[in-house]
Amino acid sequence: MALEFSTGDFSSFNLNFPHFSKPNEIGTFSIDEHRQVHNDVRNLRFFSPPKGEFCFNLSHGYKDAVRKGDVQERIDNLLKYILINKQRLATKDPDTPNTCLSSHFVCYRGLLTTILNTPVEKKEGWIVCASKYRGTIYMCQFHTDAKLEQISRTTDREDLMTYWGHKFEQCVTTDSPYGVPNVAVRVNENEEYCIFCKTELNEHRIFLAAEVDCVRAEKKDTTATSRYVELKTQKEFTNQKTDFVFKRFKTIKWWAQSFLVGIEDIVCGFRDDHGYVRRLHTFPVSELPKIGKDFWDPCMCFNFCDQFLSFIKKCVVKDDPKIVYKFEWNPGTEIRCTQLEQPGECEILKDWFVKDF
Repeated sequence: MALEFSTGDFSSFNLNFPHFSKPNEIGTFSIDEHRQVHNDVRNLRFFSPPKGEFCFNLSHGYKDAVRKGDVQERIDNLLKYILINKQRLATKDPDTPNTCLSSHFVCYRGLLTTILNTPVEKKEGWIVCASKYRGTIYMCQFHTDAKLEQISRTTDREDLMTYWGHKFEQCVTTDSPYGVPNVAVRVNENEEYCIFCKTELNEHRIFLAAEVDCVRAEKKDTTATSRYVELKTQKEFTNQKTDFVFKRFKTIKWWAQSFLVGIEDIVCGFRDDHGYVRRLHTFPVSELPKIGKDFWDPCMCFNFCDQFLSFIKKCVVKDDPKIVYKFEWNPGTEIRCTQLEQPGECEILKDWFVKDF
């Protein structure tokens, strides 16, 4: 029997902003060019903006780049990081001889960003799957059929524009403090640097991992996530449509993505239609709700997320890594939860993780 969570028109979530604790970085890891996890900072990049006038050609190196593609890794790399750091992250279960995590939820930041965007989403639905193991609910987002269809129809132009974002990161970052960016190096989209944070949303304790773009070398506090900088590209505001799309659709996603892990600044490279960037602008994350105030509200987003996590706890009752609970939502419908006894491709917790944890 399926359970449902009623969203209505989301107006019921327009309450005071809930308690959300400042994200605390408790670890970092790197993913190399072969998508292997390393418990180190080898892929940490440092922010190095240009001095004086500049012009970045974001199409440079496109044909030679190593593309990541749409590989469905689930949360495997996050699980590998947890295993590597088991002694530091795990605690003794007071009721059993087993170890466990002192968290209600484990997931990637992108999943929570999707949930926060739900109250204003009009087109794209989502699928979130969850399994409980030793008291912790592990969550993973999966593509909907509509999303898979959209990916299959990606045009060459759309693929190029995706590359632009990665090239921009290369143009303004270095692999050492106060270095000079090397734009001649081939872009490898497989490489990542991730942080592992803990936070609380009301009564929900959350462990989440997030890829971060770079860090400010001058920041002395090496544990504060505010030292990181998020990098974005955006088409120049040449008409009302561009301005509307930015305020209506981008501000909420940019804000949610950075706010969830305590990043305070987003540096945007404004580009033309040909992928040339000639100016940068820093958006304080705290200012984005003001820019998008006519279209979305942070209180509604976080209250919805809080109550949805409560609904997940209500549904995910069996502490069994082989059982998966599937949550589905499409605009204009309720959230529907079904239990999958045979999860197949929706399996989240692999045998190697269950065996070694």
